[in-house]
Amino acid sequence: MFFLVVDAHSKWLKVAIVNSATSTNTIDNLRMMFSTHGLPEVIVSDNWSVFSSKEFSEFTCRNNIRHIRTPPHHPSSNGQVERAVQTFKDAMGKESCDTLQTRVARFLFHYRTTPHTTTGISSAELMMGRRLRTHMSCLLPDTAT
Repeated sequence: MFFLVVDAHSKWLKVAIVNSATSTNTIDNLRMMFSTHGLPEVIVSDNWSVFSSKEFSEFTCRNNIRHIRTPPHHPSSNGQVERAVQTFKDAMGKESCDTLQTRVARFLFHYRTTPHTTTGISSAELMMGRRLRTHMSCLLPDTAT
């Protein structure tokens, strides 16, 4: 089972491998993300039971995070995440070698270093302020520098 989060500004995708879908697991994963990136102003989620639990509501309230849930049966309301989920599922279906952790790490590396169609630059560059070194950048070094 996976827990996916997309940053609306940078399109940065975080995928966590989880054993079970509980409020505690979800909150723990969000805390880890927040420890690196800070607290968001808003979280947009579907109506999965984890996000409508009292524990999750208290967590967002304590952290001054506005929680918006998309309308039931309208996944397109959270299109950015839905698209990332579909891309992730497609990629995971194509790879059958290696461990699950390796497959997820490879996917995230490629996803984060590929320029996004909306922004024209990669989510890694938007998030970190620099281009990450990739196999392609080693083969085709930037001649401008």
